[in-house]
Amino acid sequence: MDNKMFCFQCQEAAGCTGCTVKGVCGKTPDLAKMQDLLIYVTRGLSEVATRARAEGIEVSQAINTTVTMNLFTTITNANFDKEVFYGRVKDTLKLKEELLGKLSNKENLSGAALYNAESRSEMEAKAETVGVLATENEDIRSLRELITYGLKGLSAYMKHANALGYEDENICAFMQKALSLTADNNVTIDEYIGLTLETGKFGVDGMALLDKAN
Repeated sequence: MDNKMFCFQCQEAAGCTGCTVKGVCGKTPDLAKMQDLLIYVTRGLSEVATRARAEGIEVSQAINTTVTMNLFTTITNANFDKEVFYGRVKDTLKLKEELLGKLSNKENLSGAALYNAESRSEMEAKAETVGVLATENEDIRSLRELITYGLKGLSAYMKHANALGYEDENICAFMQKALSLTADNNVTIDEYIGLTLETGKFGVDGMALLDKAN
């Protein structure tokens, strides 16, 4: 299928399956693809951050906030300004490259963790290849997207808690680990099911943090 875009993250999706020409919400194909790219580079940053924690390297508050804001920014109707997405992709890649340089072990990192781009044309070309349908197996794709959308919901709680001065490193570390695993082709269906349930548990923790902040 030669779609101009593919977005199915809201109840308004065309045909109850997905918007492929233009979003019912008004989202254009070029914007949808930049949102896909932002998720892709955020997966890469999250993978590097998870590897850094395993090596005992401190992950900065800036990285935690960036992952949270990137996820939140891609929620349907949250932001339709393509310039914002270009800027967030660029800033995310910069943070990722800085942290990547601190790793002692760079073996077996995914393409998302190693990806970098300088120009908009490079970003736009990559954005064509990293959408939802890039995962061919439908069962794996469904679980990866369910986890991703669960993390987007969690990011909304975290974003608002952060605005009130509350943070939780454990939640941030989980968000980044889970997001990075959605790019890992070695994860099994059973493991993704377990990760889906764990995402729900951390969603409750995020709600509790926001309730405390309020």
